Amino acid sequence: MRSRCVGVTQVVDSDGQRGLFSRGLTFTGVLGLMLAAGVVTAAQHEPLRHETVGTRARADFDANGMHARGFLILPSIEASVTYDDNVFVTDNNEQDDFITSIRPQVDVRSQWSVHELNLSAGADVRRHANESDENAEDFFVSLDGRVDVKRNTNMFGGASYRQLHESRGDPTGLAFSVEPVEYELLEGNVGIFHKFNRLSVRIEGDVADYAYDNATSKADGSTVIQDTRDRFQRRLTARAAYEIVPEYNAFIQGSINDRDYDRLQGASAFNRDSDGYEVVVGTEVDLTGIVFGEIFLGYREQEYDDPRFSNVSGMSAGGLVNWNLTGLTTVTAFLSRSIEETSIGGASGFFATRGGLNVDHELLRNVLLNANFSYTTNDYEEITREDDILNLGLGGTYLFNRYAQASLRYGYTRRDSNVTGGDYDNNRVGVNVRVQF
Repeated sequence: MRSRCVGVTQVVDSDGQRGLFSRGLTFTGVLGLMLAAGVVTAAQHEPLRHETVGTRARADFDANGMHARGFLILPSIEASVTYDDNVFVTDNNEQDDFITSIRPQVDVRSQWSVHELNLSAGADVRRHANESDENAEDFFVSLDGRVDVKRNTNMFGGASYRQLHESRGDPTGLAFSVEPVEYELLEGNVGIFHKFNRLSVRIEGDVADYAYDNATSKADGSTVIQDTRDRFQRRLTARAAYEIVPEYNAFIQGSINDRDYDRLQGASAFNRDSDGYEVVVGTEVDLTGIVFGEIFLGYREQEYDDPRFSNVSGMSAGGLVNWNLTGLTTVTAFLSRSIEETSIGGASGFFATRGGLNVDHELLRNVLLNANFSYTTNDYEEITREDDILNLGLGGTYLFNRYAQASLRYGYTRRDSNVTGGDYDNNRVGVNVRVQF
């Protein structure tokens, strides 16, 4: 009588003869081999704690960078070509175009055992094949760091400067300007964190300064004043968290803000200066590193200086939760609800509620797939306008080696609005090549 060894590459007969996949290897044995291989592959790709498929280090494909006196310098450049079937995101008379983008960037990261200092700078130069008025050059520079005062105490802060252009689909942007509105954004923050055994406290202050350039009307070439949107925003946030059990924190967080506009345009213009606050309670969760993130729920209110504007108040919510479904797949769910500024006449602001899902999958060690979905509702105060925005995306990235990678992306956006001409559909397909050192 002969015996069979299932799930191995050799079959051993009772007479001592050995053969590679000899006549006795059954379908069950082959299936066993496949399952075993799958288990080994998943184990090799098991993410570390607080790590996702998208953020995981890949020793064979991550850039080496250049070491210089305790810093790691990571230069890169990306080039992409995108086909957009509705450049001006209009409800009718859509115009399509090809857009070429060049994005150089350099990141500098400290490699110290304590403290941290990071610097980034980059640009995004866009050129349209047909609609040259849509061409733009954006750039940014940012600096952030951390000082480890003691084992359980650190101070942190940062600053950034950006030159940007509003996208045509921006809910606060101009749809009738000859060129996209250009603006500058200067941001900064500073804070401190301390942990008392199970209780931790974090206090942070941040500021943002917006400066807009005037635009030109498509209709008659007249100047459209935009510097009335210039504003300075301040916010102070404090959070207290308590570790109920290891890797599970409950927290309460409160913030106050102040938004000051530089000037009014005309005697009857609205005064958009405002003050507000937000109070939330939430949890920080880490379930064995497989599910981790935070969620919170609360209340917020914004009070405007102009008596023609009513106070805006309502539920505040947010969260970001990652779920490592397997060692090769991460699902991310997110939610946010906030009061945003607007320049639309008669509206004090709008409640922006956004939620969605993102899925990252590692098909092969050097092939990454992505799918994303989000849905946003912008509910304007003082007026009856409401916009519902659907975003869908699919993409894949092929990692050639540690120096080069290529991506293919598709994106779809649909806006449904209750104002005339506010609806649109937009499809975008793009190819991207990245070189890094």
